[in-house]
Amino acid sequence: ALKQAGVAQPVRIVREETRAPGSYRVVDLSLKPRDQESNIIDRASFGIDRGDRLVLSGPSGSGKTTVLRALTGLWNHGTGYVNAPEKKDTLFVPQKPY
Repeated sequence: ALKQAGVAQPVRIVREETRAPGSYRVVDLSLKPRDQESNIIDRASFGIDRGDRLVLSGPSGSGKTTVLRALTGLWNHGTGYVNAPEKKDTLFVPQKPY
C-alpha cells in the first residue's frame, strides 16, 4: 500500500497509457466499504489487458461493484495504485444510474 509518514493514502488512480494501450495495472490494492472495518480486497496486484475478459463473482454485497468502481476512479476508500487507460478509452456502465 502507498504510505507516507506511516499514514495510509487513498487509492491512487493514474490515467495514462501503460506499456499496452488500453490496459490496467493494479498494485497492492486494498478496498474497504465505507461502513466496515474489514477489507473487500486485500493487497491485490493484477493486470487486465485490452481484449481480456474479467469475471467477478460472489454473493450479493461482497464488493464486486466496489472493485469496478475503484478501477474506474469512482471509489477511493482504500489504498493502492491503479494505472488506468485514458477516460476516453474506457466505458463503465453502473448497476444504478448516478
